[in-house]
This record gives sequence, C-alpha cells and structure tokens, in this order.
Amino acid sequence: MIRFEIPANKIFQSVVLGIGVFDGVHQGHRKIIRELAAMGKAIGAIPVAVTFMPHPREILGIPPLPRLLLPPEERFRRLLEVGAEGLGIIDFSRQLADTPPLEFVNRLLSLSTQVRGVCVGSRWRFGRNGDGNTAFLAAEFKRRGVAFKSVPELRMDGSVVSSSLIREKVAAGDLGTATAMLNARPGLYGEVIHGHQLAGRVLCAPTANLNIEYGVLPPNGVYATLAEVDGKRFPAVTNIGVSPTFDHSGERRIETHIIDFSGDLYQRKLTVELAEKIRDEKKFSSPSALETQIRSDCEKTIGILTKGGL
Repeated sequence: MIRFEIPANKIFQSVVLGIGVFDGVHQGHRKIIRELAAMGKAIGAIPVAVTFMPHPREILGIPPLPRLLLPPEERFRRLLEVGAEGLGIIDFSRQLADTPPLEFVNRLLSLSTQVRGVCVGSRWRFGRNGDGNTAFLAAEFKRRGVAFKSVPELRMDGSVVSSSLIREKVAAGDLGTATAMLNARPGLYGEVIHGHQLAGRVLCAPTANLNIEYGVLPPNGVYATLAEVDGKRFPAVTNIGVSPTFDHSGERRIETHIIDFSGDLYQRKLTVELAEKIRDEKKFSSPSALETQIRSDCEKTIGILTKGGL
C-alpha cells in the first residue's frame, strides 16, 4: 500500500504517518509535518510524510486538473527539510479511491512496519465517495490505541492556505502572497528547448527557452528571477509572453536570460524562481532599443534579488 523510503538505520522502527498530497509543501503542510515530528518524538517513532502519486484529481478526472507546483523530487526534499525523517508514496488508483474508509484504515495498520500514529489536515477526506473524514479516523484510532492528530487549517490574511489558492495567486500575478504562503518563491520547472536564438545572436543576451512541466505561469511580463543550474543559483531575467519585437506568431513562451552564465543548457532541467515583476512586455522600435532595456532589466533584477537576500 505504501512504498517507504526510510534511512537504513531506522527502517525497523515504528512510524507515525503524516498523510496528504503536499503539493507545494506550503505553510499549512509545514504545520502538519511539524505536528507529525512532535508526535514522533513523543511516541518514539519515525515521522514519515506520505504522499499520493499521481495527484488524485488526475485519476478521478475531477476538473480542473491542477498543474502541480513542485516536481516530486523537490516535494520530497522540502518534506524532509521541514521535519519528516522518512517518505512514503501511495500509488493512487481508481481501486484505491473506491476503497471503503474502514478497509483503508485496516490496510494502513496492517503494514509490515508498525504504525503508532497518524497526522492529517482537518479537511482531509478519503475512501469511497470521500466518506472517510477526521472524525471517523479519530474514533477508529482511539479504539485501536493509535495516536491521531487532526491539524486545523492555516489561515493567512483571512484565507485558508491551500495549493489551489496559491495557484490562483500566481496566475493573477500576486507573487508576494504566493511566496508568503509557500515560504518560498513560486517556481517554474522544466526542460530547456530550442528557441529562435534571436536574443543571443542579435541582442547578445542569450536565453534559455523553458518547456514548463511544473509550476504555474504568472501573467505576461518581464520578471526578476533566480535560475538554478546544477545546484548553483544565478540572477536571471525571465520574459513570459509573445516576444512582440521579433515574433508575430502570438505563441506564448518562457525565455530566461541568466546573468553572468555561459554554457549550453539545451535539454537540461532548469528551475526558475519568480521574485518580482519588473515591467510589462512591449514591442520595441529596434533591437538596439530592446538591448538597452535588457541591460536595465538586469540591473533592476540584481537590485531586487540583493535586497531580498537572493
């Protein structure tokens, strides 16, 4: 039922499980994992964050299908960073979705490793038709002598922190609120693909064209960003839009000019953290006018990132 990844020196110990999708590992998720770690310490068990793959909405066909905020490896890294000491993955399927709540609990407690506690968000639902809830879990686990914690939802500025709300904030251009809810800048994750190569050839400002796999696009414009390449982070200017000075196709693209970086990034994975919008996209009268603007954008970006501690 759960594929565990637990350090070898701890694999035979009992566990407490924090269960959720945890996309984004936002402030609400972090609250659950902190409660999980505290439960594990009190009981003497390993706190394990358990997530679902793929996203349940993808299997159930519930619209809208979300674009995930984080790739799996980054989701796992952040869960461990915030206090989990092991990871678990539940392969979500239609069969699992149709499992009655009681059967789900029975299967959970019949794992090869002893489950001594469970921690979930207060709004978590599970089982056939979503019939399972935290009240059901509290009663069942109490009867079986298993610790249980339902963690109240976290609110910021009157709103419940959620992955869906963060997606809405980024899509609307509210990067400040999204950053506060995530406790990190929202990111774009993908593979570098071939572009028109005009920026490097004409403007002396080569760009990496990104095919987005994870993360939500903000409105069109020019953004101060941080690009991560092979674990190293560089200030970067990212244009999201249609490149009106050179291209008249109307195709929306993500082009990142990484400041003070040289090298071939084609077909490599790239992470771009969105810091702040610098300006709207516009059509310039000439390539030289755009080149002057790019130099200004780079200076603004370095100033924004330096002020924000990079």
